[in-house]
Amino acid sequence: MDIFDSHTHLNDTPYQGKEAEYIENARQLGVKKMAIVGSDTALNAGALALAHQYDNLYVIVGWHPESSKDYDAAKEALLIKQLADSKVVALGEIGLDYHWDTSPREIQRRVFRRQLEIARSLKIPVSIHSRDAFDDTYDILKKAHVETSARSCIASPA
Repeated sequence: MDIFDSHTHLNDTPYQGKEAEYIENARQLGVKKMAIVGSDTALNAGALALAHQYDNLYVIVGWHPESSKDYDAAKEALLIKQLADSKVVALGEIGLDYHWDTSPREIQRRVFRRQLEIARSLKIPVSIHSRDAFDDTYDILKKAHVETSARSCIASPA
């Protein structure tokens, strides 16, 4: 069986300089393809740079809810440009994170809605991050009418 790892962070600091080793280890375990997840300007760029070095790597670019307070028009323009890259397979990891509260909740909701609008207009799947925010995440997704999505982290009571 071939495995596609839909959520890696090979672009994060602990893996720098060891990416080839991790990719090879994954290959030996049956992982044929991987998606590297970005979450802000630097991590999106790092994910794209790394993916262009390997045929089996793809990228999910977006603005993580914890970074929502830093999202602005210039960063959105860059994000839209990055979404056009041939290595990009989804917009993410987007959503709401009420656990850490590093960005005000209303800003998180606004940025989440905006990124869903972008995904819908570009007809690109989304990767959702929702922690301690299930009701708001569900309401926003329902109103956004996004047709395609993949979930990454949705923590909610059973």
